[in-house]
Amino acid sequence: MASPTSILLQLTDSHLGGTWGRTEPIRALDETIAAARRLAQAPDAVIFTGDLSDRGDVGDYRMVADRLAAFDVPVHYLVGKPR
Repeated sequence: MASPTSILLQLTDSHLGGTWGRTEPIRALDETIAAARRLAQAPDAVIFTGDLSDRGDVGDYRMVADRLAAFDVPVHYLVGKPR
């Protein structure tokens, strides 16, 4: 008998609100979420690690939570400390 497979989606260090680099962080996050939603098998859970927000802004955390709600699976946050 084959063992069941679980798919975990790990996202890390989105640094929302950051102004460095060539890509706007929220756009990069949206593109990553869109790509994950196109996977053949949906994730069983999402783990978000690292620096979700560059400044620790509450609005940044809400934006991520709203976007990840589309997966309709448990989301676990292991975030870094704001600067």
